[in-house]
Amino acid sequence: MDFAAKVGDSQSIWHINSLRGRSVKHYTLATGFACAKGSLLDRKPENAADKIKLLYEHLPDQKKPFVKDELEKLIAGWPTEVVKRQKKDKRKELEEALMKDIPTMVDCLTKSGLDIPVELDKLATPQLQVA
Repeated sequence: MDFAAKVGDSQSIWHINSLRGRSVKHYTLATGFACAKGSLLDRKPENAADKIKLLYEHLPDQKKPFVKDELEKLIAGWPTEVVKRQKKDKRKELEEALMKDIPTMVDCLTKSGLDIPVELDKLATPQLQVA
């Protein structure tokens, strides 16, 4: 799932998730955030926020601090990573979508009561980093 999220393949994320759901009931940080990324790729930032909140609520207390780390990775590095793996003609559209949808997702998290302080100014701007 993580690889599918890195390359921007939301269909594979959902397919793997449905197969995974037949045998495993709980999400790990990696699988939960892969699903959140899939929702972002599908232009559904509210769903991404819901997935992160649900993940947070069901994680053991000792793993909850790592949600912030994963959220910061999603903000700071994932957009560049996923945009550079797209075909050149699709990069700009995806970049613009992520630059809009990631702040919306963070806002939805805050409004839902999961206030994890993150720095949106670290939101990667893929256009500057992808040739």
